[in-house]
Parts: sequence; C-alpha cells; structure tokens
Amino acid sequence: MTAAADRAAEGRVAVDLRSVPDCPNLAPARHELRAALADVGLPITVVTEVVGGYPSPSILVNGVDVMGAPAMVRRPVA
Repeated sequence: MTAAADRAAEGRVAVDLRSVPDCPNLAPARHELRAALADVGLPITVVTEVVGGYPSPSILVNGVDVMGAPAMVRRPVA
C-alpha cells in the first residue's frame, strides 16, 4: 500500500503533486494547490511532491487524479 493509500485508509487526506524534472508548470500548480488547501483549511503538510515520469504536473487526492485521468505509475524519464 502507498503512503497516500495508508493515509486515506486512516481517514486522512493525502495529496500527491507529481511532475517531471524542470516542469515549467510546477510552480503555478504548487501555488494554486496551496491556495486551494488554505481555502478548505488543510495544511500544506498533506502534500507529497514526487518527481518522475508522470503527466506533469498532476495532482492526486487520495490516489485519484483531480482531472479524472487514471493514476499512472512512474515511467522512466529520458
């Protein structure tokens, strides 16, 4: 079970912010994510940032992509 799945099973919110190295959209996504978390009263500590071969940037809440895309496993980065 992943860390996100463990937290979700315990009733806690787990957010993954996934990106590829040097993603130009990571900073704006991080900013919007922090603002959204503040709006609902969640601490930034619920976020785990993961860099790898993912569609970038991607935000998953309790393992579910917020844009509705299927959660992808890491692909090798070329």
